[in-house]
Amino acid sequence: MIKNFILIKIFCFIFLFQIFFGYGQGMDEIDTQTWLDFRAYYIINDDWTYDGDYGVRGIISGEDWQRVYINPSAVYDLNISTVLRGGMRFIYTHEINTSNTFEIRPWQGIRFIWPRTKYFIISQYVRLEQRITFHTQEGNSDFALRARYRIMAKTPNLRWEAINQVFYLFTSFEFFSNVGKAIEETFVDRTRLTFGLGYIISQAFRMELNYTFQGSRGGNEEGIKIGVHIIRLRLRYYVN
Repeated sequence: MIKNFILIKIFCFIFLFQIFFGYGQGMDEIDTQTWLDFRAYYIINDDWTYDGDYGVRGIISGEDWQRVYINPSAVYDLNISTVLRGGMRFIYTHEINTSNTFEIRPWQGIRFIWPRTKYFIISQYVRLEQRITFHTQEGNSDFALRARYRIMAKTPNLRWEAINQVFYLFTSFEFFSNVGKAIEETFVDRTRLTFGLGYIISQAFRMELNYTFQGSRGGNEEGIKIGVHIIRLRLRYYVN
């Protein structure tokens, strides 16, 4: 049964990749980025968890656009299918063609987890961000609201008996929408399609390798279409 399910996942991966590859052909520009991040979870009690997300983007793949961020947050398990989240993200972005920026981004989110089956788990996540962006060269700042929505499908842990290793698969689709005024930036109105493989190293450590195709506009909502192929390596660490 597991073998058949994996084959179905591979087929869906290829099918959706072809869709987005075709979509990518309609882009005015195509880029490639590498994202590296570390995520630490500290379980405070049965209801509360500290979630710290730290990462760099674009450092390896090129010098035109690079980003460093930290994202401390709190997670509250309301019930078995509903999770409340909130945090404060700090982001520094270095760009060759435009002004460097420092952003403070408070955010609030809610995650719904349903259905749960023995083959997959579906979750939906909605988030509202308050973006305060400082343009370091010009000395001015902007404020904007942005909403995000993501739907994800994830398998339970799967054991590969031949090598006695445990892994999981996941895929997600996410889109971003400005609420009112938009901040002028390199990537505007993003959509992301992601496929990932997770490997359980130990009870405390998990490693994930993701491929994401991101579609966006450059500069503003009327800008050129930019497609980005993203390779992301993420390490998760759980502290009980």
